[in-house]
Amino acid sequence: MVHSFVARMPATREKIAELKEETAKDESLQKLRMQIIHGWPDHKQAVHQSIAPYRNVRHKLSEAEGLLFKKQRVIIPRTLRKYILMLIQESHLGVEKCKARARATVYWPGLSNDIQETVSRCSTRSTYRNRNQKEPMIAHEVPDRPWQKLGSDLFEH
Repeated sequence: MVHSFVARMPATREKIAELKEETAKDESLQKLRMQIIHGWPDHKQAVHQSIAPYRNVRHKLSEAEGLLFKKQRVIIPRTLRKYILMLIQESHLGVEKCKARARATVYWPGLSNDIQETVSRCSTRSTYRNRNQKEPMIAHEVPDRPWQKLGSDLFEH
């Protein structure tokens, strides 16, 4: 089943090959791969520091054809994360939609924070985002006596 993840990945063969190559070069992902294959220790202190963030999701991790997965989401090596963040936010959808888009296909620890930071620094989004017009407060005259001025909200459904 895990091998079918690779076959169904929404990427070209060249990108999958690059992903495999960068995963093989990434030292922490290779430690993670070995940990997945050989099993996780009972105590969290026994886990290497570089793969400690993956311990909480260890039951959802798998390896196939040189790639690592959290469920059906591919784990991205550190060298490709900036590129993936650029792809995620290139549509300028906003933070929540970018997070949802990313959660469908990719994973790494701190993904949500990285997306938040990347989107907040986007100059295009900050220039064209929706802004509410600031309306000045309209003050009314203070009535001289009680019940001189009445107000009512009318509503019909």
